[in-house]
Amino acid sequence: MEVHMTQAEVAHLDRVPPRRSGRSGLHLPVLTLGLGRGPHRPAPNLKTLVRTAATIGITSFDITSPSHDRDGIFEAAGQALYPWRRRRAELTVSARIGQGTYPRALHGYGSRQQILSGLDSLLQRSSLTYLDVLYAHRIDPATPLEETVGALADIVRQGKAHYVGLSAVSPHTLLQAATLLTEYDTPAAACQISYSLLDRYAEPDLIQTCRAQQWGIIACAPLAHGALSPQGGGFSAERQALLRALDYIAVTRNQSVEQLALSWTLRDRHITSSLVTTSDPEHLIQLHKATQKTHFTATERAAIDACCPPPAAWSLNLDPSRSGRAVDGESRRGAR
Repeated sequence: MEVHMTQAEVAHLDRVPPRRSGRSGLHLPVLTLGLGRGPHRPAPNLKTLVRTAATIGITSFDITSPSHDRDGIFEAAGQALYPWRRRRAELTVSARIGQGTYPRALHGYGSRQQILSGLDSLLQRSSLTYLDVLYAHRIDPATPLEETVGALADIVRQGKAHYVGLSAVSPHTLLQAATLLTEYDTPAAACQISYSLLDRYAEPDLIQTCRAQQWGIIACAPLAHGALSPQGGGFSAERQALLRALDYIAVTRNQSVEQLALSWTLRDRHITSSLVTTSDPEHLIQLHKATQKTHFTATERAAIDACCPPPAAWSLNLDPSRSGRAVDGESRRGAR
């Protein structure tokens, strides 16, 4: 899609509002833009995307790379962020390291060696000197949690990250890690969770645990990996019926289904930011409009719950093998 708005016109749009991440002093815009997923995009296009994002107040960027990193994502992200090097303090750059992320590790992905060397490689390849937030993605059953959390604490002490967090973990693991991080006097910013109208698995226990620990929450895949995008295609008759029902609700709010879905993830003030990915600046502008309509009436909430019911509560005593959902993946359009 071509960008139909000039940068001057984009500058007059309402800026994405910020929210505080848990009890930390970190404030993030309610939308975070993922730069590390999807097909290879030439650096000039990515630079335009970053410039558009920053102009409308999206100054938080996630540069996580998939395990293979065939497309040089770190280098491309670093080049896109390079023009902002003198205003680096105005940006928040995050990434996660662990299962399914670069560098690839089938065993010991939560080990001290993997986390420390993985971050060093990321910083070198992206030409960044530090990350604002580093997330440990999935807890490695073959590595003691104390080792994983200890590595995160050392990274903060070394100045290579300002905050740390967790990604795709169970409430029980989050409680354990939070206790350790407090003992290590290490600032925790947030927990990344997979959260959308089609994936409400985090309700209620994981979200409630984040609240109780005063951690921020990053909602990943708010568009359900493209399943809530009309461009996804190939949907079953049941899914098409669901989209029609959601579209009816969206129209009454003067929104698209994508905007409705994104607004819904931000209805809870404890959700710090929703992580979206798109390769199209015009699409990003349309998604940004969702941040202006995060209030839902009781009637709207009831109608949405009827379409996308919340799950039954599940116990804090989860089997460790069920320690969270994946938070990566995306649609054909590149928005998740």
